[in-house]
Amino acid sequence: MPNSPTTGRKGPRAGGVHVRTGCITCKIRRIKCDEEKPSCAKCRKTGRKCDGYLSLAIKAAASPDARSARPEDLIGTALGVAIMKPPVLTISGTARERQGFEYFVSQLGQDLSHALNLKFLRQLMLQSSHCNEPIKHAVMAVGLMGQRLRLNNLITYDDEQANECHALAQQQYWKALKSLREQILQERDSHKVMTTITCLLFTVFEFLQGNHNGCLLHMRSGLNILKQQPAPQYGSNPLQDELRYTFSTLDVQSILWLGLDEFQSAPLSPTEDPRYSPSTLHYFTSLGEVADSLNFQITRFYRFRRWGYSSDPSSTSPNTQYKLMRVRELAEELQAWPHAVSNFRKRLGRELDAQELRRLLIMRMNYHATHLMLDAWLHDHARSFHHASESTYREILGLAKTVLGSEDAPARGFLERVVKENYDPRLPSNLFAFYAGVIHPLYLTSIKCTSLDISKEANALLSSSPWREGAWDSVVMARIAVDRIQKQEARGYYFLPNGVEDSSTTPTFVTGKQPLGMHAATFIHERIPTRVRDKTPSPQPTERTSENASAWPSLELRASRACMWDISQVFHMSD
Repeated sequence: MPNSPTTGRKGPRAGGVHVRTGCITCKIRRIKCDEEKPSCAKCRKTGRKCDGYLSLAIKAAASPDARSARPEDLIGTALGVAIMKPPVLTISGTARERQGFEYFVSQLGQDLSHALNLKFLRQLMLQSSHCNEPIKHAVMAVGLMGQRLRLNNLITYDDEQANECHALAQQQYWKALKSLREQILQERDSHKVMTTITCLLFTVFEFLQGNHNGCLLHMRSGLNILKQQPAPQYGSNPLQDELRYTFSTLDVQSILWLGLDEFQSAPLSPTEDPRYSPSTLHYFTSLGEVADSLNFQITRFYRFRRWGYSSDPSSTSPNTQYKLMRVRELAEELQAWPHAVSNFRKRLGRELDAQELRRLLIMRMNYHATHLMLDAWLHDHARSFHHASESTYREILGLAKTVLGSEDAPARGFLERVVKENYDPRLPSNLFAFYAGVIHPLYLTSIKCTSLDISKEANALLSSSPWREGAWDSVVMARIAVDRIQKQEARGYYFLPNGVEDSSTTPTFVTGKQPLGMHAATFIHERIPTRVRDKTPSPQPTERTSENASAWPSLELRASRACMWDISQVFHMSD
């Protein structure tokens, strides 16, 4: 029917009954869904991520009674309402604040959803931004931080425009911290789901700006809040299931990112025995298959660590012994990888070109790093094992020097392209993708190797000409390595320079004994170029005084005297 000449409105749609079913993605796009499961064909054909279909419980929450409830009630039942309604793309605030929000909607939020496999949380974040101040400012902070990394994808301070964007992002972050604390203290029955989502956004923000201490603190806050609540039966509450799964995933990623020895929490969601397909491990016909096999085994190793978290090697229970048997099988399968690569090169019948050789060297670095972490995990005395593995760490360092080339080489931006060749080069760069590249093995060498000389060289390679590989920022990892070593020294573990013999049975790290010369962290810190070291953001002071007032953000934070705090503890304060 043509438009009415008087009103200009379209007439009713011809044919068919208006269908309210379909996947979430098609409903947001307002197109007819073919309802194919588990993901619809229209999403697959257009390259979109199909967000699946709403369960009956969620549809009930989106009933007319729920939609007619007060806004504060909708937060409590926001499961269905926030997800059912397409999020509003405009929001109140300054022009720059709105830009940060829009960047989260259009780019960074989608990258985060793909990385963490979010189905409901992203839509709920956006919907809640219009009625929840902490989430609003946290979303803006993460969006502005994404814009800052688009201007300069390294956490260095050479770009004034990126610095300005970073400062605006930090302002929004502080506003979110302040408003969240005030909200929790004023509302004794504060909704813990919204607070947990805010913790998730805080964790992402601190990760993006390279603050590992803040990232861990906010992640632990979210884990603690979830553990304080009774665990629902799996499948009965999709939002709670997704929150618990997401924070458990973050816990695994923190082990990968920081090289931690322990998880922050026991699994909050069901974990399965990571099975495998043996055909992927022994016979390769292309370099892509070589990379796929290694990436598969690296992922499987960290899944094994999550799955076997509660295993006690001294236990004789059948379940524990089965897990240990499966992990040892994994070690044997990983050992078969280099032999399969050697056979592949023999069958290839030609020499690898420079690009292919660089890809293979990067894979070999990650093979050594993963093998070391797996063996150390199974070893009774991990530090003694790392001390005995000095030759392997030295090989990783040599491979890295070969891949990186001379120190006076131009910016190493090409490395991310090379690393992505071992995944899918057609995919755009993702700030949340933990590629198996050069940075991670060098970082592990810096923090795990007990030889001071090797540790210094690894850190110098990370910081000399900074570059990025997906989630890895080389200069951030160099700074984190220095911080980790300082904490080891504070606990009484020291590195000693090579060539120094110790008559005791203790290896080169010793307890209660000063190392010869300066502390290892000081040695390594001095190797970081001045242009990088001087522009390293210093930690915010924990309390405002007349001496440090200029170091504080301009925003008044009387309600949040500390720059970071365990949000989960505030619930105890309000009880």
